[in-house]
Amino acid sequence: MDNSNECAEILRVGEERRDASPSIKGFLFQDLITIELILKSNNDDKIYSEWIEDIFIESPTNISVYQIKHYEKSNLDLQPIYESLFYQFVKFKLVVKNSKKEFQSRCIYYANSIKNYNSDNLVNKIEDACKHTASEKNVEIKSILSKCSKKEEREKLLLGTRDCKELIRKYSFNIEKRDIITTTCKDIKEVIYKKISPSIRKNDIVNGFQEYALKDVLLALAIQYVQNSYLYKSCDNIQERTLTKGGLISYIEDKFTSDENSITEYINGLILSCIDDMFIQISDDIDNNLEVIEIYKKIYTSTKKWLVNVLKTKLSRRKFLYFVCTAKSNEIRDTNEWILFTMYAKHITTSIRMIWKVLFDIGCCEFSNAIKEETDFYYFKPNDENAKSVVVYIPMPDLCNDCIRDVLPRFKDIKNRPDKWYLKGCNDRVLCYEYSVNDVNSTERAKKLQVDKPGICNTCRVECMKCIDYSKMGNKECDSCESLFSLSCNRRNNGT
Repeated sequence: MDNSNECAEILRVGEERRDASPSIKGFLFQDLITIELILKSNNDDKIYSEWIEDIFIESPTNISVYQIKHYEKSNLDLQPIYESLFYQFVKFKLVVKNSKKEFQSRCIYYANSIKNYNSDNLVNKIEDACKHTASEKNVEIKSILSKCSKKEEREKLLLGTRDCKELIRKYSFNIEKRDIITTTCKDIKEVIYKKISPSIRKNDIVNGFQEYALKDVLLALAIQYVQNSYLYKSCDNIQERTLTKGGLISYIEDKFTSDENSITEYINGLILSCIDDMFIQISDDIDNNLEVIEIYKKIYTSTKKWLVNVLKTKLSRRKFLYFVCTAKSNEIRDTNEWILFTMYAKHITTSIRMIWKVLFDIGCCEFSNAIKEETDFYYFKPNDENAKSVVVYIPMPDLCNDCIRDVLPRFKDIKNRPDKWYLKGCNDRVLCYEYSVNDVNSTERAKKLQVDKPGICNTCRVECMKCIDYSKMGNKECDSCESLFSLSCNRRNNGT
């Protein structure tokens, strides 16, 4: 009989609502450690992310409970982690009757520095709880825990039980330091590639993929496997929440069973990989503002959900390229699409990063709510009847004007033609959809365009996005470049 998840449901009591990591890097660091533990696990181990604790693993003989922390710029205090995992140990001993499984607790972390734990502080906390908590029979503990809405109440209840002082002598707490998230990411890419690439390399299409890109793809798909278990599934369905080594390997291998599938999943994984990397990079602009972090987390997860659907078919992928890519129309039409996505992957995700800033500025957390579909492409338009259609492009270095020349014709005949563009470059002017390359590239002509009847229907406004601060929400009256809707550009004003 398989008893490898007999405790996972029982110990869930009271833990149904959990707060995810308060940092962006911590959020993905936990996913990476989950993948690592899955790859190291035995075939009959069951792994759960955001279940009871950050990570919960159960086998026929063991239970392992993990907290995962990534404190790149600050000090990590181990005391609350030590006490929190002791609470889980006490719960296991008092709620799961007669289990012979061994309980292990561990904190895996990266931090600038740490403050160590003191077991005497926990002893004092237990003694204080015993003075103020009525003694309960063990048989009643589970039902009482289920009625406690706050973790602090549940901890106080268990720490005040008669057996708690004895249990602290049997409690084992382990800590394990890891490298910074970028190094951890690189290491796990190598492990996944060595584990999975031999089987999928049998496909001729896969053999054409560059090794560095395939490593990014495999890691992105592994992250998606983990995130699918806790971001998009029912919170309480233990079957849907269960992760296994065999499940992870099959999830990835099954995506490369045919040429068509291989191309689709390569593109999907490539773009999702860039989105994950971009999500990490944004944290450097945010400086641990929890409110801002939470908004970007929602934008990030909704973007990935939208992309997984959009990248499924060749037609929708072409529309997507028209939406965010400055490649010429004939290049998009005639080039092998997996080559095109490889060439423009970073370019595409930088465009999406600009869209994230727009969403943040207007207070929209759902990516799909602001993306509309035309016959040949997608475009950006918030759910506001007064909002204007928007296009966001990131030109290749020093090719701002060429970008405008190549993409203007895409939009000149459509019904919902954008009134405003956001361009990460030096342009800040009104342009006409009919202008030729000479018009756009002419410095003298460009100066005149600033006042060339901006209200007429065949023009669009192009605004510079070089100075955007991702952590601040702006407004249209802003006269600095801290927000998206600035009326002037600090770089240009300073002559840079």
